Amino acid sequence: MKTRFILTIVSLTLFSYCGQKVSSEEVKVDNSITEGQGVGQFRVNETTLDDITKTLGNTYETVLYEDGRLEFNYKDLGLAFYYDSKKTITVILLRQPFSGQSNKGIGLNSTLDEVIKAYGPPEWSTPCKTCDTWTARYKGIEFVIDRDKALPKFPFDEQTHLKKRISEIFVYKTGA
Repeated sequence: MKTRFILTIVSLTLFSYCGQKVSSEEVKVDNSITEGQGVGQFRVNETTLDDITKTLGNTYETVLYEDGRLEFNYKDLGLAFYYDSKKTITVILLRQPFSGQSNKGIGLNSTLDEVIKAYGPPEWSTPCKTCDTWTARYKGIEFVIDRDKALPKFPFDEQTHLKKRISEIFVYKTGA
C-alpha cells in the first residue's frame, strides 16, 4: 500500500510538471531573424517539429486552418511554425511577445516607415478581401500591419500607414 501511494505521488508530480507552461524566461532562444533562412537555430525547410519540441518543450497549440495549413504555436514566446506532411518547418511566424530583429534591425516594434527605409519598396498584398491587414513582401520575409479601418481598404494608402507598427513577421525560404 505504501509503495502504491509513493508511485501515485511520483506519477502525479511528473504529470503536473509535464503540463506546466514554459515561460519565455525559462526558454533561451536565439531571436535573430535571417531573411529566407529562419530564426535563431530554427531553419526553414530543415528544422523538424521534433527539433522544436526538444528545444521549446510541448507547451504549444496546434491550429488547423481551413486551407489545410497547420500552425504549431508557442504563444508565450511569440513563435509559431507552419509545417509540411514530413513535419519539417516551412514558415516561421513571429508575433508579440517575440523580441528579435532582422539583420537590418527590424522587429515587431518597428514601423512600416522603418521597414521601407531598411528594405526598400515592398510588394504589397492582403490575404483576402475581408482581412484587416496588409503585408509588405520581400524576398524571404514579410511584414504585416493592421490596416487603418477609417479608410477604404482599396486602394491601399501606403503614406497613411507608414507609422503603423509591425504586428507579424513571416520568414520563409525562397526559390533557388
